[in-house]
Amino acid sequence: MKFGILDFNLTVQSYWRKSWNHKALLNIGDAAEYLVMEQLIKSLGVKDSEIVRISIHDLIEYRGEEIIVPLNIAFDSYVGYNKIFEFLSPNIIPVFLGISLTKTDLNDKQLNCLRNYAPIGCRDQRTYNFLQNQKIPCYLNGCTALLLDINNIVLQEENVDKILFIDVPRNVKNYIPENIINDIVFFNQESYCRENDLIEKNPYQWACNILKSYKKPKLIVTSRFHGAVLALAQNIPCILTLEKYTFRFSWLKNYCNIYTEDTFDQIEWNPSRKSCHDVKNVMRQMICKRLRWFYDNYFFSKQLTNFQQVDDDSEKESGNQVLYCHDVIEEISCAWKKDDDIEFGFWGVNDNSNMIYEFISQNYPKARLTDIYDMFQTKIYKGFHSKKPVELRKRAHQDNYYVIVTAYLASRDAMDIFSLVGFNPKKAFLCKREFVEKKHLIFK
Repeated sequence: MKFGILDFNLTVQSYWRKSWNHKALLNIGDAAEYLVMEQLIKSLGVKDSEIVRISIHDLIEYRGEEIIVPLNIAFDSYVGYNKIFEFLSPNIIPVFLGISLTKTDLNDKQLNCLRNYAPIGCRDQRTYNFLQNQKIPCYLNGCTALLLDINNIVLQEENVDKILFIDVPRNVKNYIPENIINDIVFFNQESYCRENDLIEKNPYQWACNILKSYKKPKLIVTSRFHGAVLALAQNIPCILTLEKYTFRFSWLKNYCNIYTEDTFDQIEWNPSRKSCHDVKNVMRQMICKRLRWFYDNYFFSKQLTNFQQVDDDSEKESGNQVLYCHDVIEEISCAWKKDDDIEFGFWGVNDNSNMIYEFISQNYPKARLTDIYDMFQTKIYKGFHSKKPVELRKRAHQDNYYVIVTAYLASRDAMDIFSLVGFNPKKAFLCKREFVEKKHLIFK
């Protein structure tokens, strides 16, 4: 029997083929999750000839000889990853090492998949608690990207002794000490592009270019989960700056200083290193034992969970939705007059939609919600059934019609859809994350 590994090149290429606009989101977090699995499997003496490389879509579509596939991924229900539990290829034996569930409304078939392949390694406290409540054997593993050996992948290094700002929320700018500004390097760990737009030879080479920057900075400041994980993997001090705390960051409480908007003024800009040495050793032992099919691993699973379990109850209340609607509300206030006769639609249904709807209802008595759009799911909101965004074509020439894009992922596709259907982008408002940039750091 062979091992299967998720391959970053194959996964991105699969998205390029399957997506409507032939674009894919390249994220260093995904690459790190895939690359560390290959390192761990090869550390067991597994040869290349005993490894089958697959894309994430192959978890459902693969048909071939049986393979053991270790998985350390977030099962994002929005893009349909929960379907993997339900339609898993019969030729794949999954080893769930560090999973996160963005939603816990799994059906019986999905839960049974997890039961069949327990014990389940969990990445966050909420996933761990949920599976425990479902009586599914599990343990708190964290993210196995913590074990990634970057030095084994790239020889070069960039940004030595610099401070990496990786997608830092814009509101942090008011609290950045002036004496560190010259050391800051602004950095983005993802790219949304077509294959022809990629400067590098392939997605793997793109990932290598990103990983160079993680080798020897003196500090990493980020709102990205894997930005923090890769910092810890390299023993680099890290500051997490979040618009809103969500459950997926619970494991990192043990190793990083985490700040949200109400505590940005308390940021300690010279944090001490918090060692992950012990948990790395136990995590590596646990994974290697599971990959060797030694299931008598209660000691290590219990020890790993005890290292990292969060004692408070905040995890059950913290959702995964961050509000990005404040700029949109300001834009609407400038663009609309109180008595304008307006029709509008929401692209995406989430907390952003609720807050914007409440604002419009209170301030624009003649404005009417008429449509709901969603690219991936069928939803009902305020009595309206969702339709595909291409239906905006029917509204393209209506002067008093606006669309409000409330979904974070949809904001990436919006301009391409508008171009495709002839919809005027000036009639659209996009809820997007806003990060601090160098131009914002002007001190008087």
